[in-house]
Amino acid sequence: MFVDLNDNSFWSLGLGLLATRYTDDAERGKAMSLAMSGLAFGVVVGPPIGGVLYQLWGKTIPFLCICGLILFGVCRYIEFYGFFIHRS
Repeated sequence: MFVDLNDNSFWSLGLGLLATRYTDDAERGKAMSLAMSGLAFGVVVGPPIGGVLYQLWGKTIPFLCICGLILFGVCRYIEFYGFFIHRS
């Protein structure tokens, strides 16, 4: 129950951030459709890949793969935006 509440609050927050970032209706539609497509892709593809990884290499490998993806995303974010966000 708490996981669902947490997930829904972050999903609503993410869509709200997209709505404030993209003020043009066409851009906002593209950004939200990309975000929702990413969610659908993760829901469809994630469990089978996790199951295969679990069957082949055990419990910890799916979590280590997710940690690697998160680390990759953080490194790309830092590369693109820099370590600190400077506001003027």
